[in-house]
Amino acid sequence: MLTLCRHLFDELNRQGLRYCHWKSNVRLTEATEGKTDLDLLVHDDDADAFVEVLRHFDIKQVLSPYEKRFDGIDDYLGFDDRTGTLIHLHVHYRLILGQRYLKNHHLPVEQVYFDHLTMNDGVSVPCPELELVVLIIRAHMKIDGVSLLKHAIKGLSDHRYTAFPADIEQEFDQLIGRIDEAKLRVVFDRLALPLQLDLFLDFITRFAARRLLWRDLLRFQQQLFLGLRDYKRSQKMRIYLVYMSRIFRYSRIGRPFVRTEKKRLIDEGRIVALVGADGSGKSTLAAELHRWLGWKLQVRSLYLGIPKKRWVEALSFLIRGTIKIGLSPIAHFFEDLLWLLVARCRFAVWRRSIVERSRRGVVLFDRFPLRSFFDMPEPMDGPRLGTRSISSAFSTWAARHERSDYEHLTPPDLVVVLRASVDCLRTRKTDIDMERHR
Repeated sequence: MLTLCRHLFDELNRQGLRYCHWKSNVRLTEATEGKTDLDLLVHDDDADAFVEVLRHFDIKQVLSPYEKRFDGIDDYLGFDDRTGTLIHLHVHYRLILGQRYLKNHHLPVEQVYFDHLTMNDGVSVPCPELELVVLIIRAHMKIDGVSLLKHAIKGLSDHRYTAFPADIEQEFDQLIGRIDEAKLRVVFDRLALPLQLDLFLDFITRFAARRLLWRDLLRFQQQLFLGLRDYKRSQKMRIYLVYMSRIFRYSRIGRPFVRTEKKRLIDEGRIVALVGADGSGKSTLAAELHRWLGWKLQVRSLYLGIPKKRWVEALSFLIRGTIKIGLSPIAHFFEDLLWLLVARCRFAVWRRSIVERSRRGVVLFDRFPLRSFFDMPEPMDGPRLGTRSISSAFSTWAARHERSDYEHLTPPDLVVVLRASVDCLRTRKTDIDMERHR
């Protein structure tokens, strides 16, 4: 268990706050190691105290994409200092569940959870009987027509297959092996849901014996939705149009046409710039930071070095060619044009970062034109035209506009300077001369 998780749960237990890790406890160890989400159910009356504990451990609230936001559910990210691991807390104040891409049912059974708690490695969890009943409901709600069809076809060839994902089957096996039927009956009565206990007992028997037919799943699902029709969060027909649109959005057909969003920061986004000499590891670190933060957050990586564009190659070729044949004035014109266009391109990239920050995303810059470097003989990613003698009216005009573009760039929220020895830089970048590295 991560140190952050250990301290968090110890403090929740010390204060006597009513909470539990309400589902998927077969993978609780992975969750407390930051490998998957922590799904916590918190009592309404303890919500404020719970949030204060999160603040104490610097666990930040984040905002899910619009289609994944639900009343009574919040998301938080925490950082474990010792390992650098992020943890994601999916905090429920109400038990909201439903079909895939659509959580349209609220089961008002939160108090039953808090009345049937036990401890697992210092974490409050529900008894296996309660977890199994709710898992059966959750799993059947998420069955879709394609999975049922696969189940039916493979059943004809005696090929074992169920419409449930492998991880759900693993949970069923683990929980069924731990339950006491007498206690299961007591817990089911306490839930007071308009469903028949025999339906659940029959499912448990058939699943354990591996005799589950597609017709059994369909019958269970139909009776489930019929029995829980009064527990819908919305009875409007519009909700099913939303459901169908989300099915298309996340399908193989719709995915290429829709931008996938992740969670965003609550207040405003952040811009982080990585600067350092060539070969110091900026690109490597930027890729690693993107992978780390992008696990849950909306992250955009941008490059502010010389653009890798064909027009850069073309102008560079023209500069070399005109110098070689002794046409220095023309070479100077092409050079002025090159650095002016580079400044324009960097300014456009910077504007995209401002838009992303305004949308509460995180931006990672590989390189950034810092103002403290502007007056260097050859600025690191800064204006170049003002550092040499002006030879024409166009040069003067280009230098003024280039400088203006760079001066409009507001500083990043955080600058990370990478330092490395000259020997290390020479090892990583053998195509750059020693004088430039020094």
